[in-house]
Amino acid sequence: MASANRATCAYCGVHRRVAGRDPDGLAWCVPCQQRHRGAALDAARRQRVIAVVAGADPSLGTELVEAALNATAGARTTLRRLADHLDAHPEAFSTGPTSTVAVLDRFTVALVAAGSTRIATIDPLCRRCGRHRRWHAQVDGGGECASCWARVHREPCSVCARPRRVNHRDAAGQAVCERCMQHDRRLRRLDELADEIAEVVHRADPAVAVAAIRAALDELVPNVPARALIARQLGAGPPLSAGVHRLVPVARLLDALRVAGAVLPAATCTDCGEAAQPLVTYRSVVRCLSCARHCPGCGGTTKEPTKPWCNRCDRGPRGTCGDCGRVDRPLDANIRCRGCRERVERRCAACGVQAPRTWVQGRWVCQRCALAVDLDCHLGPADALAAPLAVLRGAILAADNPTRVRTWLRASAAGKVLASVAAGETALTHTALDAFGADHSVMHLRSLLVAVAALPAEDRSINRFEAFAGAQLGLIDDSTDRGVVRAWLRWQVLPRLRARDEAAKPMAHSANNARRSVRQVVLLLDGVHGHGRTLRTCVQADLDTWFAGGSSIRWLTRPFLVWAAARSHLAKAVAVPASPPQALRPVIDAEQRWAVARRLVNDDTISVDIRVVGALVVLYAQPLARVAVLKSADVHRSCDGTVIVDLAGNPVPIHEPFSTLIGLLPHRRSNGVSDQLDTPWLFPGRHAGQHCGPVILGERLRAIGIEPLLMRNSARAQLAGEIPPAMLGEIIGVNANTATRWAAMSGGNWTAYAADVDER
Repeated sequence: MASANRATCAYCGVHRRVAGRDPDGLAWCVPCQQRHRGAALDAARRQRVIAVVAGADPSLGTELVEAALNATAGARTTLRRLADHLDAHPEAFSTGPTSTVAVLDRFTVALVAAGSTRIATIDPLCRRCGRHRRWHAQVDGGGECASCWARVHREPCSVCARPRRVNHRDAAGQAVCERCMQHDRRLRRLDELADEIAEVVHRADPAVAVAAIRAALDELVPNVPARALIARQLGAGPPLSAGVHRLVPVARLLDALRVAGAVLPAATCTDCGEAAQPLVTYRSVVRCLSCARHCPGCGGTTKEPTKPWCNRCDRGPRGTCGDCGRVDRPLDANIRCRGCRERVERRCAACGVQAPRTWVQGRWVCQRCALAVDLDCHLGPADALAAPLAVLRGAILAADNPTRVRTWLRASAAGKVLASVAAGETALTHTALDAFGADHSVMHLRSLLVAVAALPAEDRSINRFEAFAGAQLGLIDDSTDRGVVRAWLRWQVLPRLRARDEAAKPMAHSANNARRSVRQVVLLLDGVHGHGRTLRTCVQADLDTWFAGGSSIRWLTRPFLVWAAARSHLAKAVAVPASPPQALRPVIDAEQRWAVARRLVNDDTISVDIRVVGALVVLYAQPLARVAVLKSADVHRSCDGTVIVDLAGNPVPIHEPFSTLIGLLPHRRSNGVSDQLDTPWLFPGRHAGQHCGPVILGERLRAIGIEPLLMRNSARAQLAGEIPPAMLGEIIGVNANTATRWAAMSGGNWTAYAADVDER
């Protein structure tokens, strides 16, 4: 009897015990029957929710309500809870409350965000204060707001014994208030920082007692921020065994440790460079006692150490500063106050330039000279560098923001790579750089090294694609399907990419398309796995739903499905849909196109490079992939002075004003390290020696209101409708078959072209 009830389910295609037949008479199994009934129940619940919302605010469209419902109650459980609550309380949106049920609260907020003016969040009444407030807790007879609940629910703190709101509990379950918890965290953090500082001090003098270090810290820096500052300065600065200039907090700590018996060198004086002993600090300046007694105004030695001036200079001429305009200030012979005088006299100790300074290797230097010192540390002495690295050093020094470049060298992975190469720990090869991963700073450094010929030029697109594909394979749950995708990549995708690479063809677009295909294949398998099936057991409905439920990007999975079907990884009953026929996409009329062209001609607020890119797309129907790889050598002048651009082997004349604008390229948008190196590209990218990608150019065009694909298709359609295919191919740089197909799709009567030209 059990075998008599077995058949092939029309939905999942599995031969199993059937539960009956659907309304169309097709057999279905129990899981498919339950899934169908669940979907029907969900649809009915959604309609009930939409009906309640429509009764509360008829101005909201069904699409907006469904979008809010999908965003807040997408799961079956939450949808059922929302529908049941609205069935029991259909007046919830008008009388409330709406914030007592979590899904209803989220749904109400989403409806308000969608533009509803009649629906708003309605809080319930608090049982204690009687105000409309969001409930913090539910109790017998209603709920209480957060203020009332906190006012009642207090316990004596196990630490301070004060009745407070319970925020925490200790390991024994005793109540601990927030203030005591913060105090405990502060003490633990102070102990951690004290241990870090003690470890640094012990490296310089192991004989120092931990108790002496803690006593000095408790006296000098009893708070967390100041102690953390000292820990950072000790970690980043020179070792304590070196007698160098120190910042004020570290200098004070050293002085206290020396008093406690530590054998450590004192910090050096800012003025004389000798040991600052006895130590005198004033604001951010470290001085010895003799220098601290020296008055900067009169040169006398009677000044009190902690005052900026001696008594005579402090009582000297006062008035309004001629630079900053502040009144009642001690003035020098140039009628400047002390602050303005120090600002004027701040000059770099290395180059003499008046600029903001930083302390590097015992002297105050400007940021550019400090960058030169950092480069010597990372690359070695400048006179010992190889020619390519010397060019790289010059490019780094010429960057417009040396402070940012110093941060890049100090904090990024690229700076570590340079230091490792200079120390001989890492070979200067592409393989050695691959060991540092796909960090953006390492990729930027690789492009710089290639641009200065320190590394050979190699296209790493395949390597990056393999790393991407490996990460995507990890997202596939089923091991069998993962093996199928891995085999497809190995035997179908990677050989094509390698063949293109060996033929020295551009790889950026091919690798990008391959990444998009892999991503869509993973999404397809994820959807199949969500229905409890695999690639081998999927049914026709799965593929039909996949191709019908999204944009045209889903058709990128068709080559994989064809390959899988040919190797029996798909069931024989499953047919891969044929590719949809190509048709002319929507285009704009000629007037709109010429309006965009006139804007590119007249609008000087648009950058030069984007005006040229827009002209090549709008007027010459060029794809961005071809525009992005244009080189300066592709632009030249003919004998009569006409500017000619070589577009894929087709010389195309460029007219004013774009002939003048294209002569201004390449256009630099910044003055970073990459911009200091020569580039052959007409539209250089962010990385040295590389052109700007077509995706970036498309984003910049869209930022000024130009849709590249729409404009290119409009230009091609209008040109194809006016001139013969042979001439169209020469003008826009496409082959004869593509030109003929465009002429057919546009429906142009180009057979009368010669007669039209003769009549002009």
